[in-house]
Amino acid sequence: MKQINPQFRTFRLGMAVSGMLIFSLMQLRAAQADTSVWEVSNGETRLYLGGTIHALRQSDYPLPEEFDHAYAAADEIYFEVDINEALNPASQAAFLQNSSYSDGRSLHSVLSEEVYTDFYRLAGRFGIPAGALDNLKPSPATTAVLFIELGNLGFGPQGVEMHFLERASADGLRQGALESVEFQTNLLAGLGEGNEDAMVADFLEQFEEIEDYMNEAVNAWREGDVGRIDEFLLADMAEQFPADYQAMFTQRNRNWLSQIMVMLEDADTEFVLVGVGHMPREDGLLQLLRQEGATVRPLVLQDC
Repeated sequence: MKQINPQFRTFRLGMAVSGMLIFSLMQLRAAQADTSVWEVSNGETRLYLGGTIHALRQSDYPLPEEFDHAYAAADEIYFEVDINEALNPASQAAFLQNSSYSDGRSLHSVLSEEVYTDFYRLAGRFGIPAGALDNLKPSPATTAVLFIELGNLGFGPQGVEMHFLERASADGLRQGALESVEFQTNLLAGLGEGNEDAMVADFLEQFEEIEDYMNEAVNAWREGDVGRIDEFLLADMAEQFPADYQAMFTQRNRNWLSQIMVMLEDADTEFVLVGVGHMPREDGLLQLLRQEGATVRPLVLQDC
């Protein structure tokens, strides 16, 4: 199966609830876990790091039991962003504004005539008329089409984060966030800047394989196979769109690293949930934490 373009690798919860979908230097294929939950410790303190899929099918539940174990042990749960804030009307309005052109450009002006025509030929299959998405930047526009198709395949925004947000809210568990909603939506809306035609062309080329891709990605996530996660979520993006990869993964991983290390300084046990694509590679969270002196190992329940 061919690798999928950055649109398939940047499926993020903030985008999903807005009608959006987001998503090897280090040979980690031998470090397969039972699932995508890792125990991170520094001396006597520890936390749990859970790699997430932001969209799942009802058939993907129940989640692997390691997620439930980490949640039950947690004094506080951390998400990438404050999801409740992301869902409020002001944030949704800001998201739409950030996703739209305001400088005289349009989807038509940044794409070649061939790619523009092919994009609306695809969009028309989902009832979207030609020109209807012209005010949107390429990343939001293509992801809007992708989101419809994923819905047809049974995938919805009730992914890992929403599942645990509902539980934490009902249980009164303390919640935290690693970055602001504004930062994340600005980042996602701007993906592909300067490479618009190449990104949309790649999206169109790979679109027919989305069902196979999602099945493979979910299986890799469920098995904690970071090598396959790298293959399906990162490798093509890092090679073809390095600036987007750096902004989406490398820099954010480093931003989060210092916050996670601070969590290891107190006696509380945190459960930190971030997209599973942030785990592999030398610039991924697992290796960065090890470089800071933390012990990182897959959570294996029979060891608990």
